[in-house]
Amino acid sequence: MHVLARPCTTTTKMFAVSALALVVPFLSVASAAPAPAISVGASASASASVGHPEFSRELIEKVRAGAISAPSHSWEWGTMAEALIELDTPELSVFDAQSVPASADLALPPVALQTVDDALATKPAGKKYFYNTGAVGDQASIGVTALIASITTGNETYLDASAQQLDFLLNDAPHDGIVISHRNETFQAWADFISMAPPFIAYYGALNGDKSLLSNAYEQCKGYRTILQDEETNDTDLWRHILRGTWNDTGLWLTGNAWAAYGMLRVQQTIAKSAFADEFKSESADLLGWTNEILEAVWSRQRESGAMLNYMDKPEDDPTNFEDSAGTTLLAAAQYRLATITGSKHNIDAAARAMQRMIDLVDADGWIQGAVDPLAFDKPTADGKHSPEAQSFVLFLDTAARKYYETVGADDSEVGGGAGVSVSVDIPLTGPTTVDLGVGATATVGLPRRRVF
Repeated sequence: MHVLARPCTTTTKMFAVSALALVVPFLSVASAAPAPAISVGASASASASVGHPEFSRELIEKVRAGAISAPSHSWEWGTMAEALIELDTPELSVFDAQSVPASADLALPPVALQTVDDALATKPAGKKYFYNTGAVGDQASIGVTALIASITTGNETYLDASAQQLDFLLNDAPHDGIVISHRNETFQAWADFISMAPPFIAYYGALNGDKSLLSNAYEQCKGYRTILQDEETNDTDLWRHILRGTWNDTGLWLTGNAWAAYGMLRVQQTIAKSAFADEFKSESADLLGWTNEILEAVWSRQRESGAMLNYMDKPEDDPTNFEDSAGTTLLAAAQYRLATITGSKHNIDAAARAMQRMIDLVDADGWIQGAVDPLAFDKPTADGKHSPEAQSFVLFLDTAARKYYETVGADDSEVGGGAGVSVSVDIPLTGPTTVDLGVGATATVGLPRRRVF
């Protein structure tokens, strides 16, 4: 069993790498507020974002209220707490923190802290996990918030509970090699898992100065990608929802891919801002590349409305298919986060179109409409009902987009006015090459690397 040491105080700079493992040729990656970079091939095309979609602060307050009141399941509470951290105290989020672990001088949002306290108050007696649920991954969804609580309050109760949860993940849950099952009863892989357990494992490692746990979090993402990535329908790079175990959902479920993309970014940012960033440059680049694989694939299926279908491998007229606001929202958030991390505006137009559609779908009371039923996967939420996770996804999207438009996208309304700027250059693709596009942007390109196992 790992023993959690006192929080590390080492401050490390976010690393920079020169290339990503992307389906498209390499993007350049920078640390804080880099010059815009875009993905190019033998010719380059740079496009400014189509407009600057934005939720009103009044509406976000209503969305926030719904996100707080709606949860009734473990992963919904964990996701809500993470969303409140990103919205209310972004300096505690791995996306905005200068280093990980977070500063002890800050305080968690009160509702997020109360959510951890509620989890501990109802923690099953004699059990190691936070929540008494059949999903291993979901049990750990509150874990990062609990670890931050241990830092900001100094209360060892949060440390002890986190250590027990980690011990259960590493030693008691079903495994396939190093890969942890999402379910308790037998090994089963769900795409959802990537947003639940790996960010917790990575944060625990960063806090405890244990690089083996950072490696473990990376291996969870790598292993799940190996199991779930679709290689049957034209090599789409999308992930199937559920495989192994006693039953499967083999479809390319939109929200499952969104969970995977956003979770990998959280793991990457934790690693990149830890004391071991320099030792994990390759793994960090993989995580960004695997996220981009998913995003490239989903945006190629974006509909005219800006949204995507619930199952991307099923026909539009399939009874289980409809435009899903939940998955679309989280994928747009992931795209904005990836753009801010890498400095690339690639696919921001698609994210902006998706965001504008989601703005239209949030009603006057702050509830997002048209979300998939999170307990059924194949049907929308019933009339008068709401998706708790979709409410939190809106908060993720709001914070991710605002960060992008404050940094990398600060000039989007000026460059090309949304009409786009195109530059064609001849590039001998014999190795990484930095190209000055002449529009205040550069791109580092090289030979594509499709798979990393």
